Amino acid sequence: IASWAENFKDRFPTLSDQLKKWTTDTCEKALPFIRNECKEAPGIPSVDGNLVKAYLRMLDTFISARHGFKPQDPPQDNKDKEAAGKAQPPAKADKKELALARIYCAFAAIWSLGANLHE
Repeated sequence: IASWAENFKDRFPTLSDQLKKWTTDTCEKALPFIRNECKEAPGIPSVDGNLVKAYLRMLDTFISARHGFKPQDPPQDNKDKEAAGKAQPPAKADKKELALARIYCAFAAIWSLGANLHE
């Protein structure tokens, strides 16, 4: 999750820390619950790493410009702009983006972490 968040920070620096927190919290709570309280589909075992990878892939897919998120310049590009006199202060994620990101986190958790459940 940490390495995914670092790579994600290149495209969406204002969202990456919050997404890392939500993702870590969700996985730390959901995976033990899934293993201890739920049944998987017969004959289709899963591995925690694969479930988390599917979750992160879904987040990458949905948290994109196509779905209303505004990509930002990576931090190193801002230094180049500062040198050119066109620097902009780092932006904060607006409330709409945070709400939409939270919805996509929930959607991704259901369809990746819980995709193989049979109950």
